[in-house]
Amino acid sequence: MIKLTQLDYQIESINSVVNVFKGVPLKRCENTSNPVFDLKDKFVEQTFKENILGIQKDNKIIDDNSTTTFEDYLEIDVKMETGTGKTYVYSRLMMELKKAYGFNKFIIIVPTTPIKEGVKSFIESDAFEEHYKSLNGMENYKIDFASLESQKYSKSNRKYPPVEVNSFSDGSAFAKNTIYSLLMGMGMLKTGKYSTLDRDDYDQLMLGDTHRPVEALANTNPIVIIDEPHKFSKNNKTFKYIEDNLNPLAIIRFGATFPSHDGKRDYNNLVYDLSSVEAFNKDLVKGVSLFNPVEEEWDNLKFTLMKIDKKNKLVKFRNENNKQLTELNTSDSLSKLDSRFSGIQVLEINKVDSENCIKLSNDKVLFLKDTIIPGVFSESYQELMLKKALDLHFDTEMKYFLNADPRYKALSLFFIDSVNSYRLEDDTDGYLRLKFQSLLKGKMKNIIKDFENKSEITARELEYIDFLNASLNDIRETNGGYFSKDNDTNDESIKEEVHKILRDKESLLSFKDKNQKWNTKRFIFSKWTLREGWDNPNIFTIAKLRSSGSDNSKIQEIGRGLRLPVDEFGQRAEPRKETFYLNYLVDQSENGFVEEIFEEINQENTHYKNIRSLIESVAKKLNISIGNLAGKLMLEGYIDEDYNIYPSKRKELYEKYPDFNVGVKDNKIVSGKAKSIKIRQKNFDKIKDVWFEINNNFMIDLNEIDNDILFEGIESSIDNSMFQEKTTHFQNKKLIFENGEGKIENSIVDSSYHYENKMPYGEFLKECSIMTNLHITLVHKAICNYYKNNNIEQMVFSNSSVNIFVQNFNEWFIRYFEDKYSFRKLVKKDKKTSLTDENGVIINEINQNDIGTKIDSLRPPEQYLYELTTYDSDLERDNIVYSTSKDISAYAKLPRRSIRVPLYFGGTTSPDFIYMLESEDSRTNIVIESKDVENSSSIRDIEKKKITASKKYFNLFSDDNEMHFSEQYNTLDINTLLKNLQNSKKRD
Repeated sequence: MIKLTQLDYQIESINSVVNVFKGVPLKRCENTSNPVFDLKDKFVEQTFKENILGIQKDNKIIDDNSTTTFEDYLEIDVKMETGTGKTYVYSRLMMELKKAYGFNKFIIIVPTTPIKEGVKSFIESDAFEEHYKSLNGMENYKIDFASLESQKYSKSNRKYPPVEVNSFSDGSAFAKNTIYSLLMGMGMLKTGKYSTLDRDDYDQLMLGDTHRPVEALANTNPIVIIDEPHKFSKNNKTFKYIEDNLNPLAIIRFGATFPSHDGKRDYNNLVYDLSSVEAFNKDLVKGVSLFNPVEEEWDNLKFTLMKIDKKNKLVKFRNENNKQLTELNTSDSLSKLDSRFSGIQVLEINKVDSENCIKLSNDKVLFLKDTIIPGVFSESYQELMLKKALDLHFDTEMKYFLNADPRYKALSLFFIDSVNSYRLEDDTDGYLRLKFQSLLKGKMKNIIKDFENKSEITARELEYIDFLNASLNDIRETNGGYFSKDNDTNDESIKEEVHKILRDKESLLSFKDKNQKWNTKRFIFSKWTLREGWDNPNIFTIAKLRSSGSDNSKIQEIGRGLRLPVDEFGQRAEPRKETFYLNYLVDQSENGFVEEIFEEINQENTHYKNIRSLIESVAKKLNISIGNLAGKLMLEGYIDEDYNIYPSKRKELYEKYPDFNVGVKDNKIVSGKAKSIKIRQKNFDKIKDVWFEINNNFMIDLNEIDNDILFEGIESSIDNSMFQEKTTHFQNKKLIFENGEGKIENSIVDSSYHYENKMPYGEFLKECSIMTNLHITLVHKAICNYYKNNNIEQMVFSNSSVNIFVQNFNEWFIRYFEDKYSFRKLVKKDKKTSLTDENGVIINEINQNDIGTKIDSLRPPEQYLYELTTYDSDLERDNIVYSTSKDISAYAKLPRRSIRVPLYFGGTTSPDFIYMLESEDSRTNIVIESKDVENSSSIRDIEKKKITASKKYFNLFSDDNEMHFSEQYNTLDINTLLKNLQNSKKRD
C-alpha cells in the first residue's frame, strides 16, 4: 500500500486557504447546510480582504493579477505545479475546514473521467484514510464520499433521484466528525430534461421539497472545489451553471494552469503559488530529459492538415514555410507535398472517436491541424520511436531494479494516433500493439541473453531474469490501453484493463501481487485521453508517437510523469534525496520541446518581472551602490520605481546587465492578429497599368530533347548512396537546476538505428517515375546498367533512394535546360489581384504579413504605396525608407506571391520591389530582387537560376510599359542602383 506523508509546502497551501476564513463571523441557517457568511456585510468583506492580502504578502505573491473583490460568493485560488499533490491538498483541506469552522459540505468538480477516477481512488483509498486518522484531532474523522454518475431510466420505471445527491443533501451539518463530499464531472453541469441534476421529473422529493437534484444541492450552501481550472473558463456554460444553480458559498480552484484573458492569468484571490521554478528547484518533481532523433537531411519544413472534405473526398495541407495550400484526393501520393513523402498515399477519409480524420497507406491517422514533417512521418519512423522508447524504458528499469534499494518499478506511457491502431473493435490487437509486442520480445530476449553470457550472475539479476521471463510468457499482459470510448464498454477484459490503469495504481506500482505473482504490466497506451488529472508517479518514460495537436502548456504535457516515484514498499521518494528524470521522447517536429519547457518554467520566475531581490547582489558585482544602480536602470528606461522590468526593454536589459537574467529568457512566442496596412490610392493609380500587365499569366515552353540525351541524364543521376541503409542517432537534452538556476545540458549521442523500411524495386521505379515524369523503362534500364558496371553485391531501395535520384536528376535537368526554354503569354480575364478586387478596383488595405513581418516607426516617403514601413530584411527596410531619388514617381514592395515568375525546373519566384521612374523625357519601370548579401557569390546556384529566369521574363513586356529587372545586393544602396539603371538605359 502507498504510504502518504505530508510535505511542508502542502501544509503551507492548506493553511493559506484555512486562514482566509480567520475571524469571519459565521452563522447557521439549516441543519443540513454549511455555516454561512454575508459578503455584503462591510466587516465580513474587510476581514476577508485583510486576510487575503496578508496571506499573499506572507507567501510573496508579488505578481498576482487578481483583486480582492467579491460578488455573490467567495473566490480563492491555489496554484500548484503538476505532480506536487493537489488532490492530497484539497482532500485534506476539507477536513481542516471542518475542524476549524464546521464546513462539511463540499462538491468537487473535475473536467474528465481520468481525473474523476483518480480523485475517487485517492479519497477512497486505505492509504488516505490511514494517513488522516494519524493526524492530531482527526482520529475519529470520516469522509462520507460519493461519486455522481449519470442516471438511466426506462419509460416504464419509476424515477428516483440519485442516491448520492440525497445522501449528500440530507447529511447533518452538526455531524461532529463527518465531511460530506460529492464528486462529479463537468458533464453533469448542464440543463435539459435529460440532465441528471437539472431534470425535475423524479418521483421523490429531496431537500427543500424539490424534484430537481441541483436545487437540493444548492440548499446546502456547498463549498465548490474545482480541479484543473483552465478547463473551466468563467465564460463557458459550465462555470455559469455552477454560479447560477449550485449557490456556492465559496469556489476554491486548484490547478497548475488557470484561464487567460487578454494575456493575463485569470486569478481570483490567489493565496498560494507553487510555481514550476520552485517545484523544479526544490526537487519536488522529476527533472526532464528530452530525446528526439537527429538526422542531417531533416529540415524545418512542415505541413499542416487544414481541411478534410469527406463529401468530395479531398484534403488540403498547408506548407508552413510559404503558407501555400496543396489539395489531395484520396489515393493521391503525399509526394505532391514533398518527395520525401514518396510511398505514402491518402487512403481514406474517416472518423475516429467522432473526429474527422484521414488514414494514410501506412496506417497512420491524421486529424485536423496535425502537422507532419517530410522524412520522419512513416511507419518505419514510428518503429524507430518505439525502439528508442524501449531502450529508454529498460535502461531505467534495470537501473531501479538492479541497483536501487529499495527498488522502483518503472512504467512507460505512449501517446498514439487512434484506438484502432492499438485495439480493434473485437478487442483483437491492432498493428501498433503487435509491432510493439514484437519489438518488446526481441528486446527482452537480448537482455536475458546478455545476462546468461556473464560469468557470474547476482541474486538480484536472477530475479530480474525471472521478471523478464514472466513478461515473455504473457506478452499481452505487459501493456494496456485506455481510451475515451472505454468508458461505455461492456467488454470485461477491457474493463479490467481500464480498472488497472485508472484505479488500481498500486497494482501498476507493485512488482508482485498478493499471491507473489509478477505484475508485468508497465506499458500504457492512450490517445491523449490520459492528460490532466491522471498520473502515475512511476512513469519514467513518455513517448509521443503523435503530436498532441495542442497549444496547451508543455508542463501539462509532461505532467503525467513529473510526480516523484514510489518504491516497492509504497514509500514516496523524498525531495532532494535523489534526482529522478522523466524521459520524454518526441519526434523531429518537436525538436524545440525542451527549450519550450525551459522557457515556460522560467517565465514563472519572479525575477522575470521584478528585480528587487536581485539588485543588491548585482550592485556588489558591479562595485557600485544599490541606489546608483537602481537610478541608472530607471534613467535608462529598463525598470520603473517599483523595480518592475519594462517588457519591451527586458531583452536589452539582459544583454547589458546579464546578472539580472537568472534563468529567464524572453518569450519568443508572439500571438495576435496581424495589422492591416492602408494603400495610398494616388500611388497605385500611377503604377496601375504596369501592375495589371505584370499580373498576366505566362507558361514555360521547353525545347525538345531526344531519348539518348535524356538517358544520359538519368544515368548521371544514379550513385551508390542511393542503395545504402539510412541510420540515425539520438541526442539527449536534460533540464537541470543548480543553485536556483535552470540550465539545458546536452549529453553524448548514443547508438545508431536503422530508420527506413526497405522498398520493393517495382515501387521504387514507380515513385521515381511519378516524381520526375520519366518513363519507368528508361529508369529501369539505367539502374540495370549501373548494377552491371559497378559490381554491386546488394541494392537496398527505400524512400531515401527515391529522394536521392530525384534530387540528382533535377540538378541535371536544371543545368541542361538553363538556356533551352521560353515564356508564352496566356490570356488573363480575372481582374482580381492581391491589390485589387474582382472588378479591378483597388482595395483599401492589405494584411501586414503579405508585405513584411517587421514594422518600423519611420514613416515611408510619400511616393511609397503603403502608409507604414513593413519589411522582412534590413535591406528591404533601407529601400523603403531611403528611396529619395527625385525621379521616383511611385514604388512598392510587392505582396508575397503576387507576381509569380514560372521556372522551367518547377515552381515560381517572386521579386521584391517595383519602381516607376519619370524624368523629363522618359519613363522607366524597374523590378528589383533584393538579396541582403554582399554579391552573387554569396547566394546559392539555384537562386542565380531564378534571377536569370526573372530577367528573361521581364524582357517580354510591351514598349508602353518598358520593364527592366535587376538584382540588388547590400553593397549598393537603392538610389545609386536606380541611377545606374537610368544611365545604362540612356547609353543604350
